[in-house]
Amino acid sequence: MRAIVALPEALGGVSGAMDVLVAPNGNVNVGAISVGVGNAMIGPMRVQDLAFDYSRTTDYYNGEATLSLPTYNPYALRIGMILEDGALSNIRGEVSGLNVPVGYGAYLQRVGADVTVSPHVALGGTIGFSAGPMLSVNGQELQAAALGGSLSVAFPGTYRIGGSEVYVPYTRVEARGVPLTANAGTIPLQIPSLVPEQAIKVVGSGAPPDVVLRGPHGAVIKTSDNPAVGDLKSDYAVLREVSENTTLVVLHQPVGGTWYLAPLAGSAPITSVEEAQGLPPAEATAQVTGTGFVRTLQWDVRPEPGQVVTFVEEGPEDSMVIATTASPRGQLEFQVPYGIAGERKILAQFQEAGLPRADKIVGSYEAPAPPAVQAPTNVRLNRDGTTASLSWTQGGVAPTGYDLLVTTGDGATTETFLPGTARSEEITTDLPNESVGVRIRAIGPNDVLGPTARDVLTSS
Repeated sequence: MRAIVALPEALGGVSGAMDVLVAPNGNVNVGAISVGVGNAMIGPMRVQDLAFDYSRTTDYYNGEATLSLPTYNPYALRIGMILEDGALSNIRGEVSGLNVPVGYGAYLQRVGADVTVSPHVALGGTIGFSAGPMLSVNGQELQAAALGGSLSVAFPGTYRIGGSEVYVPYTRVEARGVPLTANAGTIPLQIPSLVPEQAIKVVGSGAPPDVVLRGPHGAVIKTSDNPAVGDLKSDYAVLREVSENTTLVVLHQPVGGTWYLAPLAGSAPITSVEEAQGLPPAEATAQVTGTGFVRTLQWDVRPEPGQVVTFVEEGPEDSMVIATTASPRGQLEFQVPYGIAGERKILAQFQEAGLPRADKIVGSYEAPAPPAVQAPTNVRLNRDGTTASLSWTQGGVAPTGYDLLVTTGDGATTETFLPGTARSEEITTDLPNESVGVRIRAIGPNDVLGPTARDVLTSS
């Protein structure tokens, strides 16, 4: 007998099935369990694509899920595990959404590992990059290519021409009649002056083509000089994806003018060529005005279609998001977080279409020292049998907590940390007339302890 349960997507998309085995003697056993969760929240963490399978017959457990971590940059962690015959058989994991720059136009996006223990030990791993310049697509910014274990190279539908605000379909040159071969001439490519990057995608028939690019002033780039999957130079990068029959060449700050692309001898025939230009650098300035712990951030950002900027305060110990905005100009009042006195930097994090462009320090200000906490006042101990009631009032600025030390008549001491909102505490003694002494201190910002307040109940 199989029992099946399913909830709608709005309730997390939970589904499950269970095989129930009923023996002739009436005993009931669970033969197999299968559970899936499409999308659910566990506290601040999102769980997606959770799957769990169990088979009683083979003593087999298999589970995996994707966890979206509640960090400022939203990482996704995919984890999985297999147990067979009561022992670990496989464990695997992958973290994605890294966006770590590794060179001109190239970003490390994901890293994964796979360890199999039984029946034979085997180690595996995955790594994924995105490559090529950031391209403006219908007001959004996308990478020109992605490189990894399952690499795909795909160009967007539009790109920016030089520094112009005009967006047009990307340049696409296709062979006429028959595929372009080493004996079929060259393809001219017009590269505007002052573009930060130029990406050229060349698709072949049956394999990634090997090509030569010849530019102004004698510039020559041969992809055959770079046989590795990805090779980053100071002024260009070559990336290949065998499964897509694609070679991607990214030129960094190329000389403007006419370049010529041609297949090298022995290259796979070229079936298509596409190209796109990178965006100009992101620019912004910021100023913090005001005094004390209430300040105002004012910003001025060079506008770009679809651009979102997050302003982050960076201090010696911590960082804090002040504002996320798509407005090129504006201001926002914010509360200065307690911390070490001195310079706090304002970092602008530029994004388009959820992909990072750059992080730039665009301003700074001097933060004051946090206010000092005072000793608690009106500290009182009152006895009621074996219970001593302690009470006090806040002295000065609000503390983050209290450090309470209790000493009883037998010399025993107990230290307790109480929340900053606490104003009383019950103390239990072994004897009704036992002496009790307390020492209480407020805890201020950065865990700095304030002055001590005391009270004593003598034995009677």
